[in-house]
Amino acid sequence: MFASEIVKIMISRKISIIFFLLGLLLCTILVNFLCSGDKIMILDNEAVFRKFNMTRDMTSLEGMELSRRNKKIDSLYILVNDPAYNSNSNVMKAFIAEREGLEKFKQTFQNEESLKIWKRINAYATEFAAQEGYDFIIGLQPHINLIYTKHDKDQTSKFIDYINKKYEGVK
Repeated sequence: MFASEIVKIMISRKISIIFFLLGLLLCTILVNFLCSGDKIMILDNEAVFRKFNMTRDMTSLEGMELSRRNKKIDSLYILVNDPAYNSNSNVMKAFIAEREGLEKFKQTFQNEESLKIWKRINAYATEFAAQEGYDFIIGLQPHINLIYTKHDKDQTSKFIDYINKKYEGVK
């Protein structure tokens, strides 16, 4: 048991070192870009995703579907606990199938919709960069921070406004 704990600690330290080196590499690349004279825009990826209207719409659709499925499961649960239906194995099978279907839906919906949302954001980013004359749009992930940038490089709010207008069909 002691040896396994040492291995876990060693792996944890290696992972920490790898993340540190990746962050350092990203900072080095960013400094090179910032010094090259190209027009660069910095975005907070998390804020862009969270505040994009398509994300709100997909979350709303997911909530409606979850509500519909939960109502069906609740109805089957009542039947499963009803002594009149208690011996009916078809009701129990339907209940179990619906519960499993709900779990599968939760997992796949979020993954698939996130991919769709990011594809749309990336398409809008390409249009935005061409329209505004940006050479680079750098999206920062949570916990991978840029140590310093001029305030005018962070255009997250401007970009969110742009993609929401595009998504809603406003010119």
